[in-house]
Amino acid sequence: MALQLTPLVTPSCRALGYVGGLTLAAWFFAPSNIFSWHPTCMGIGFILVMTEGILRAIEFRFLEKADRVQAIRTHGYIQLLALIFILLGFFSIYLNKERQGKPHVTSTHAKVGAATGAVGLLALMAGAVSFRSFGLLSAFPERMHGRIKASHRMLGAATWTLSLAAIELGLQHPAADKGGSGSSWWAAWQAWCSCGCHRTQAARMPAAPFWRLPHEGDIGPGSRPGDAPKVISSEARSARHGSAAVFREGGG
Repeated sequence: MALQLTPLVTPSCRALGYVGGLTLAAWFFAPSNIFSWHPTCMGIGFILVMTEGILRAIEFRFLEKADRVQAIRTHGYIQLLALIFILLGFFSIYLNKERQGKPHVTSTHAKVGAATGAVGLLALMAGAVSFRSFGLLSAFPERMHGRIKASHRMLGAATWTLSLAAIELGLQHPAADKGGSGSSWWAAWQAWCSCGCHRTQAARMPAAPFWRLPHEGDIGPGSRPGDAPKVISSEARSARHGSAAVFREGGG
């Protein structure tokens, strides 16, 4: 039922992504300052582009066949664009520290950022395996296909959530105190996160965790003691989980 609210929720979430990402970029960017490329590119990559990619992923769950495949491709292209900005942000802070002779990954912000990158890499790998057109999914047993796709969704959500924490920690860093306005930025970010979380609550997943939902081809228990296990079909899965049917795996 919750996902039926998506058409009402996604425009506001999308607007929050554009406002948050572009505002961070406009505030911090100074072409001649290599450090400024870090918050600028990270803000655009995570808050603007990745948010758009996640919203596209939510939207294509209602599509089927060729439309779904094309929507998945678009989702992948958007997330690759996010990756480009994130890599630019990473290399800018790396070069900045190298030039100043400072050690890497020492602050809490940097450690959370590194964890975000590691989880994001796993999400990228799971996404590449999940897309049938790449032919990688066939290397795994069919009973694992649904779980691999679910892991991609879970890791993607974790990446985006960790990025919010990393950005919040970064805004509390002395380097972000531009003109003595660091505390104002932190307060504005708190308001942005609160509004974003409130908006996305309406688009939350079904009651059962999505990584535990049975997928087509999964083995379920027999109807009576001693019966052979039954293969769960897509129809049975849809009937059992109602709105969770949007998680069917066709075309992905």
